[in-house]
Amino acid sequence: MKVAILGTGYVASAYARALHFLGHHPLILSRHWINYFDPDPLGLCLRSHGTELLINAAGFNGASVDDIRAHQDAAYHSLVSLPAYASRLARDLDIPFLHVSTGCVFNGDYPWSESDKPNFTPGLYQHYKLFAEEDVLASKARAYIFRIRMPFSWHHHPRNWLTKLCRHEKILDGLNSVTFLDEFALRSFWLIKEKKEPGIYHAAYPVPVRTAEVVRMLTEAKLRSWPIAYWDRQEFQSHHTQRSEAILDCTKFQKAYGSEFGDPIAAIRWCIENYGGVGPVGRPPASAM
Repeated sequence: MKVAILGTGYVASAYARALHFLGHHPLILSRHWINYFDPDPLGLCLRSHGTELLINAAGFNGASVDDIRAHQDAAYHSLVSLPAYASRLARDLDIPFLHVSTGCVFNGDYPWSESDKPNFTPGLYQHYKLFAEEDVLASKARAYIFRIRMPFSWHHHPRNWLTKLCRHEKILDGLNSVTFLDEFALRSFWLIKEKKEPGIYHAAYPVPVRTAEVVRMLTEAKLRSWPIAYWDRQEFQSHHTQRSEAILDCTKFQKAYGSEFGDPIAAIRWCIENYGGVGPVGRPPASAM
């Protein structure tokens, strides 16, 4: 299957690894190489490649959601305008469109399903992500929107949840759904390749994970070298944009794929053991294959 990927960052790299693992050779398009909003060169690239699937994995490259307020125009351009434009282009080319969204639009331990109305929009990030989803669905493209949560990987990257937990002096504890990014890339691609129903999918482990447990694992592995300190949630919110604490219902994704995601702690442990991205020293847990 001939695939084109918009983006070269954390999520896009996971798709590139997954597709190469499966024997595909995706066309990777960076905003530094081509203007995503110029229909002539972008359309020419996609048509020349014979593109059968367009993946939008580009996004705002700030250090965190706190940066969006200081860079509103750039963030809106990347998080809202691009998926709206790219989905219309995919519609015109009559190919499926894959868009990566976020489960951070929910807050609470209730298992939130795709049919639930998002209840957490404290900052521009959540608003922009929801605007993008609305535009993508309105485009009438064969669109697949995947909401992920706390994406982690065995690759060292600033946006890797494990990397963030290693670097932050103080941690905001919580019980959250999490997404093994490499496993997600494989499964979401398969869903489209097998022509499953388009729409919104919650893509995370069915069992939530407590942040404090993961920090303990990182400390034991000596990836985190200083004492563990935790934010009081009210104190954190006085310094930063409010963060969600949510559990997603991933039943729809699992039924479409045909199997469950398995144990998130096993996947996190494997990523910690192979952390760095220089090459795994062991096989991933069974659920990741």
